[in-house]
Amino acid sequence: MKKTVFACLSVIVTVTFLFSGSSLAAKATSAPISLSIGKPSGSSLAAKATSAPISLSIAKPSALPVVDKPKAVPVISKPAVVDRKVSQRDTYYAVVIGIGKYKDDRIPKLKYTTVDAKEMYKILTDPQYGYFPENHVKLLIDEEATSSNIKSAIGTWLRRNTRKDDTVIIFFAGHGAPEDEKTYWVTYNANIDDLYGTALSNDEISDMFDRIEAKKMIAFLDSCYSAATVHRTDRKRGVTIVKDPFQKFKGKGRVIITSSDGEEQSLEIDKFGHGVFTYHLAKALKGEADENKDGYVELDEVWDYVKYRVSDTARRHGSSQTPIIDGSYSAGIVLSSHPERLKELELEAQRERKRKELESKIATLTELYSKGEITSGQFDKAVRIIKSGEKNKLLDDFLSDEISLTTFKTVFK
Repeated sequence: MKKTVFACLSVIVTVTFLFSGSSLAAKATSAPISLSIGKPSGSSLAAKATSAPISLSIAKPSALPVVDKPKAVPVISKPAVVDRKVSQRDTYYAVVIGIGKYKDDRIPKLKYTTVDAKEMYKILTDPQYGYFPENHVKLLIDEEATSSNIKSAIGTWLRRNTRKDDTVIIFFAGHGAPEDEKTYWVTYNANIDDLYGTALSNDEISDMFDRIEAKKMIAFLDSCYSAATVHRTDRKRGVTIVKDPFQKFKGKGRVIITSSDGEEQSLEIDKFGHGVFTYHLAKALKGEADENKDGYVELDEVWDYVKYRVSDTARRHGSSQTPIIDGSYSAGIVLSSHPERLKELELEAQRERKRKELESKIATLTELYSKGEITSGQFDKAVRIIKSGEKNKLLDDFLSDEISLTTFKTVFK
């Protein structure tokens, strides 16, 4: 009797097709699951140009290794700074999927997949962090996440509603399983004895992505191998991949960030309530990854944030987990906001405006005094009032040209 290995995957996909001449060729050998994700309206930022992709390969997870020396974390070069504006909020769309239980009770339940999906949905739709109106995001949890509903959401709804300049994010958290040289998303209604007929193969997923016109696509993947470790307190996530399921997308501007290098398993820790990768990814998107302190979280900042923290956390729990980035992307893909930093920047801007206003007023008074048009006493009094922040209507009206110099000299003593 043929055995099927099940694996859980947690995937965020932000779909990113690059403009010609602004992408890098991706290097990859094999990728388990490839998926996809993307500054809010009205503001501009200095962005960063493209960076070199990292190759990734995912193989059959082995037993939990004892780690003496951490593996080197793949590094992507910082993009060069270029000018760009953030997309409007109405150009962001997402499909968020989380499956923790299945119609086929032989499929093991998963503890944190729906939690991961709900957390990502919350971040994307929270105006202080994300740019996704709630009616631009479809959330499919457990029994809602059937093969037909997923195909309808990604292949039909996203295709009909998105345009080439939009940003599309797809998050998938659930079991994955390889069978007969193919890899599948194990949907809620999947039958473990007939994955071909009931689950979604990566060929079908690739076809759905290909139907989407949006230019921006980024995939975050956190995969789980729950069947072998279902009774562990700290269960492991992992996926067995027979071949590169998204090979045909290489060079088209997609970016895939996976939680491990494929030869490793991805750790879940109960005190986090998430997979280690998703835990750090969520913190990154909430602003902790805002390395340049501009108030916005960009793709390269997210990568810089999660790659070391995931590895360090796994190592402290006796495991080895090395995140991988693969693909190429356009400059300055903004994924979320850092609200605390934006408030700080606004306060700094207000202070700067007040400073310049004060300098301008004093410069005007200095010029008048140097020309002998106001007395030393008037000059001294006016400067002291301005520096103290005291309100003086006569002085304010004069400096704003609402009263004449003659009137001011006569009244202001």
